[in-house]
Formats: sequence, structure tokens, C-alpha cells
Amino acid sequence: MNRTRLRTNPATWLASPPNPFPPANVAQVLATFSGLPSVYVYHGPGLLIRATGSDAYGKPAAAYGGGYWAEGSILSQVDANLDRFVGWLTAKTIAESKRLQFRALTALCEDWNDLSEFHQMEVPEGEVFEALAGPVKSQPLRSSLMPRHRRRRCCVAGSIRCS
Repeated sequence: MNRTRLRTNPATWLASPPNPFPPANVAQVLATFSGLPSVYVYHGPGLLIRATGSDAYGKPAAAYGGGYWAEGSILSQVDANLDRFVGWLTAKTIAESKRLQFRALTALCEDWNDLSEFHQMEVPEGEVFEALAGPVKSQPLRSSLMPRHRRRRCCVAGSIRCS
């Protein structure tokens, strides 16, 4: 999927119509990035991926209701890199490695999403949309969602989130 960076302030973009965020939510969204994200215009065709497994309480994530998606091309690169080890590693090990890479690249805490399901959104040829994207901030391996999971191990982020 091709994208073009816009010269728009991310906070201004988030607070503007057609879907303006309240000021508190603007700060919350911007805090999920490891630096100041950028506003882009994306041009189809392309693919966006979202993990839609269940959280630690068994509540499933909304398949298409969430604002955070990963570009399919990034995940294709992960797959290609790990598929080099077919025949050297078991299929189970490769599949688990792909899940771990996805978790790290999207900075999803273990208790936010068990990565048991994924949904994709295909962006057809000619479709254009704007999105906020940038490197995501590292998250602890487990959030404070459940008090017994307050360890400070970390998922290192390096992917792109679109809002």
C-alpha cells in the first residue's frame, strides 16, 4: 500500500471533523506512539491486519471496531523472514515465532489480546483514506489489567499503528 505524508499536525488532525476526538482522547492516542506520529494518505490496494483475540477476562476484541491496525506488508516481511527456517524449525515453532513478532511489532500486552484470531481489511484499488501512523511505544509484556501481572518485562515496539 502506498502512502503520502501530509503536513498536518497530528493533534489537530485527531481533533478535526469528520470524526473529532475529545482533547483527553487526543493526548491518549498520541501517547501510544514512541515519538510524534505523522498523518498519511494511504492509497489502495493494500491490506490492514488487526489482532482480535480475547483479553485476560475472555472478552473478545472488536473485529472492525478498533482504531489500531498494522500494515499487511510489514507482516508479510515477518512471515518471509521466518519462513526461511522451514525445515530447520518445526511448523509450531515458526507459527509461535510469528505470533511473538506480531506482538512485539504492535506492542500488544499478553493480557490485552491472546492473538487467537486475526482480521484483515482489504483496501481496494483506488480507495484512499487518511490515517495517523508511526512507531508504537513499547508496552510491558503484561499490563496492569490484572494486578498479579504487574511485572515490567517489555514488548519492544517497532511497527506502525493506524488510527
